[in-house]
Amino acid sequence: MSWLIDSVHYDCRYYIGEKPCAFKEICHQCTEYSPMGKRVLIIKLGAMGDVLRTTPLLRSILKQPGNHHITWIAEKVSAPLFVHNDMVDRVWTAGWEIIPLLLNERFDVLYCLDKEPKAIAVAAIAKATEKYGFIADEKGNLHPANPEADYAFLLGLHDYMKFEKNEKSYQQIMFEACKFTFSGEEYVFNLTSDEAESGRRHLKKRGVGSHKAIGVNTSAGEVFATKRWSKNATVKAIKLIKDMDMTPVLLGGPEEILRNAEILKEAGNGVVDAGCDNSLRHFASIIAALDAIIVTDSLAMHLAIAAKTPIVALFGPTCPREVELYGLGEKVVSSPDCAPCYKSSCDHHKCMEEITPEAVVATLKRVLESSSK
Repeated sequence: MSWLIDSVHYDCRYYIGEKPCAFKEICHQCTEYSPMGKRVLIIKLGAMGDVLRTTPLLRSILKQPGNHHITWIAEKVSAPLFVHNDMVDRVWTAGWEIIPLLLNERFDVLYCLDKEPKAIAVAAIAKATEKYGFIADEKGNLHPANPEADYAFLLGLHDYMKFEKNEKSYQQIMFEACKFTFSGEEYVFNLTSDEAESGRRHLKKRGVGSHKAIGVNTSAGEVFATKRWSKNATVKAIKLIKDMDMTPVLLGGPEEILRNAEILKEAGNGVVDAGCDNSLRHFASIIAALDAIIVTDSLAMHLAIAAKTPIVALFGPTCPREVELYGLGEKVVSSPDCAPCYKSSCDHHKCMEEITPEAVVATLKRVLESSSK
C-alpha cells in the first residue's frame, strides 16, 4: 500500500486528490503525468471586457521555458470567459471562500492587474516569490508592486498623463507592468464549433439571409452609460445600413430591452432583433457570425476582437488610444474639449452626439472593403 502512496504525483496539473483525475489511472501507470512547473496566480477581477483584454498575458507567460500552472481569480460573472480555455488550469471566483486557499498555497509568480481594494488586498495576502502589477499596503492603499508597474500606476493618478500624454494601448501598459513586451499577442477566448454554429443558426432563424449581417450594439452598460450612442443616431445608422442592401442586427443585453424595442419600432422592417436575453457565450457566438459590427467601447467590442469580427468602434468619454483593435477595423472618435472624461453621468453627452450616423456608416464601408481583401 505504501508504494502506491509514494507513487502519487502530487505536483501533476491533473491531480485532484479526493477523487480520480480525468484519466482515472493510478499515478504509477499513467502516461499523462504533467508536472505543474512554475505556479502562476493572475488577479483580474474587473469588468468582463477588461478580463478579456488581459488574456493576451497568458500567451506571453506560456512562451517562457518550462511548464506553467496558471490560476486566475475573477468575479463570478466572468467565469464563462474561461470555458474551453486550456491555458488556465483553475479559475477561482473572488469571494471569502478563496481566503483559506490563498493562505495555504504558495505561488512562484503573481500578477495583479486590478487596482480596486479587493484585488490588491488579495495580492497582498497571497504568498508568492515574485509579485507584479499592483498591491495594497497595511493601510489598504494602492501601490505599484514593482518598478515596471510605476507607469500604469501613475496613469490612474494624473488625468493629463492618461487623457493627453499616453499613447500606449492597455496591452502595452499591462505587459510592461508584468515585465513583458507586447508583440501583438491576441485574446484567448475559444468558441467550440458547435457554439460558432449556434450563432449562425440564431441569425438565420431571426431572419438573416444572404445579405451581409451588420451588428449594431451601441449600448454601454450602466457603469459608464455616457458611452452609449443616442437612440436617434442608432436608428438613422440602421436605416443607412438597410439602404446599402445589408441586414442590420440589433444587439444588446437585459438593460437594453426597452431601448431596443423603441429602436426596432422606429427603424422599420428589415432589422433583425438578436434578442437581449442571450447567455454570454451565445452572445459571443452571435457576434462571431456577423460580417461586421458597430459598437461602443464595451464588452461587445472585446468579444468582437476575440472573434476577429470586423469592427467600427465608437469612442467618446473613454480613451481610444488604450484600445488595441488588432487591425480588425477603425475607431470613430469624437473630440470635444471635455473628452475623454470617464464620467458615469453627463448632462449634455456632447462627445457621443458629435459622432454622426453618416460618419459611422462611411467608416463601415471602408472596414468591409478592407476585410474582404
